[in-house]
Formats: sequence, structure tokens, C-alpha cells
Amino acid sequence: MKKVKSRKLNTIVLMVLLIVTSSTNYLFGQKLNSNFKKTQVRTMEGLKLAYVDERTGNRITQAKYDEGQDFYDGVTSVAIAGKAGAIDTLGNEIIPLIYAKVWLLGDRMFAVSKTGNKFALANAIGQVLTQEIYDQFGNDTGAFSNGICAVSKLNKWGYIDKAGKLLGLIDYDQVTAFHNGIGKVGKKSGYENMQFEAILNAGFVNDKGVLVTEIKYNYGKSKISNKIVLALDSKSSNQYGYSSAGTAYALAEKNGKIIIPFDSNYIFDVTYDDCIMVHLSGTSKFGLLDWDGKVLVPINFSKIEFVQDGDKFYTKVYFDNSNYFYLNEKYECFEYKGVSCPEK
Repeated sequence: MKKVKSRKLNTIVLMVLLIVTSSTNYLFGQKLNSNFKKTQVRTMEGLKLAYVDERTGNRITQAKYDEGQDFYDGVTSVAIAGKAGAIDTLGNEIIPLIYAKVWLLGDRMFAVSKTGNKFALANAIGQVLTQEIYDQFGNDTGAFSNGICAVSKLNKWGYIDKAGKLLGLIDYDQVTAFHNGIGKVGKKSGYENMQFEAILNAGFVNDKGVLVTEIKYNYGKSKISNKIVLALDSKSSNQYGYSSAGTAYALAEKNGKIIIPFDSNYIFDVTYDDCIMVHLSGTSKFGLLDWDGKVLVPINFSKIEFVQDGDKFYTKVYFDNSNYFYLNEKYECFEYKGVSCPEK
């Protein structure tokens, strides 16, 4: 196993949706071009926006825009008199200012709409890649990620790539942003929770839009990390129609092949960049697995913590509240701060 250079939770980076005005919306998770700033200028037509390259102090545009946002990956959206378009950091108009709405989707991609109701996909060289038929590009879990974006039509969701090609069907009730080449999709199970909200079943698709698992897993607990964590509820009926009688976990490759089966009795507590913290069902004994299912720390301890010393990360393993030992970055026991290793 390769040396761990950092210790971090393995979580999906979410992008942020900022609804700015009726004419410009922004969805992004890309690199901010902080050298380029907008500035208000008093003109004969009132206050207008111009963009300045702060490295030189020179304006890259005239003072003519009524609205505009920050540059991300070298592009941004602007508007004049309610008509929106986009420019680059040279001040070139890369999408003409003819649209009611322009959304920045990340990866230098845009959603554009002349009507303000339906959207098409456009790129940073001004090509409109689809018809203006989609309700939304991107959702609250992000826009373009791994070159793929969520897209909705008629209250259903699917995925689209940067060429404007649909990846499979727009047939899901909910989808997440792509991560590590995998997307999570959800369909209504037919049951509701106590708040009368629809309960979703989860499945996973690859970057071709093909399902690599069935759609039958717990939507909230199943997730994409280095691989796929699957959570399967044992369902039982009651007067409200549905309840969960317990959840079992499995670990799968990105092609859906099971690495750790459901009958292992592992509960997946937290996923990190190089390992998974688990405990055995019905116990409070914890351990660590790597992403291939290999046991790094036997599942026999009361608590596991990660500690940092400079640029080094160590694992602190507890027998109980007062007795513990340390593991190095290779998960080998070593003497540290006067604490010796247990007998083998």
C-alpha cells in the first residue's frame, strides 16, 4: 500500500449555485481567476461595470455592462439591458449577449436560454450544442464534474457530457454529481417516510450512463468514494407502509463487482482517502479496512483516531479510554511519545 501523504475524509466536493439576478445565474466549482476584477464606473449612461486585469491595471473591457460576475476558468457571464452572454479574460465576447439567462456550469461550459424557461448547452467558443429543451443543467450537488453534468427534463434527471450527448436516459428522480467516474441515481421506491417524503432507491451508473448496480439501495447511506459503498435496507411493512429493519453494507468496485459482501456484518462508519473505518454490527468494536477490503487494523478496538505531527499522520488505536498505541503511515505499530506497542 502506498504511503499516505495526507489524511482527509473522502467526500465529494460540492459546487455552489448562486442565483444572482433574473438574467444571470451561476453554478461553479472551478478555479477563480482572482487577477481579474470588475469595477463600477460612472458613465454618461449611469453606473456600468468594467473588468480590470489587476496585474497590469489595464481594463480588458469597456465600462458597459449592467451585470457581471467573477471569472472562473477564464470565463464569466455578463449582461447589458437584460440580455446575457459571456466573455473571456481578453475581453472577447465568446457568447453573444442575446439570451435571457446564462448559467456558468464549470469546465468552461454554459447553460443558455432565450426564453428564460428552457435551456441549451453551450461551450466557451460559442457553440450551442443542444436544442433549448432542458429544464435545468446542474443541481444542488454540482454542475460539470469529470466532464459530465446532471440535466433535467419534465421533472426527470439524467446526465450529459461536454459534447452535448446524453448519457443514457433522462429517467431518474434524483442524481448526484459524478465522482471518480461514477454517478449515483435515484428512483422513487413507492414508499414515504414519516414526513410524507418519497423514499428513494439508489443505483450507480458509469460514465457511459450504464447502470453498474441495481437500483435498490439506501439512497442516503450509499455513496461514491474511492469505490462504491452500498447500503441495503431490510424492509418491513407497518401501518405507515414501510420501515427499515436494519441496514447492511457492502463494498463494490466501480464496475459493480462486490469486494466485501453484505453478510460480512461490517457497518461502514467513515470513509477516508486511503481507508474505511468500520465496526461489526451489534458491537462497538472498531477497525480499519483499505479499499480492497484488506484489514489494516483488526476490528477489535474501542476507538480509532488520526493524529498529525508536522506533515506526518499517525493512527491512534484505543483498547479503552486510557490504554492505546500508535501506528505509522504504513499501519505498523511503533513506539511514539513514550507509548510502546502491544504484544503480538
